[in-house]
Amino acid sequence: MERSGYSKTRISELLRGNGNYPLWEMTFSVTRALGLPTQPMRRLWTAAAREAHKDDGWIHRSIRQVAHAGEEPPLPYQAFTGAVQDAYTDYARAFLLTDRRARWVVSETFDIL
Repeated sequence: MERSGYSKTRISELLRGNGNYPLWEMTFSVTRALGLPTQPMRRLWTAAAREAHKDDGWIHRSIRQVAHAGEEPPLPYQAFTGAVQDAYTDYARAFLLTDRRARWVVSETFDIL
């Protein structure tokens, strides 16, 4: 609570998915307090915002309010994703039929990892 700057009630609301879709500022502060990597969390937050029918303008304004570019992923993660990304994308393309969708699915998979 103290590290994120938000009350226990607000964090509980965020984690339960109650109320309005949270701004990136709140999600960012909680992920930083938990020591989670910023970049994959931001991509997942963006995907979920789109699923919640938030428009791109709302998403970009929310992200711009937090002046943090994120950090580099750990070296073992970079090595793993660099080694398998092309093969994973080729496999995904066989089912999804477009490069754009295949790259998106592989990126989402790596974010979850």
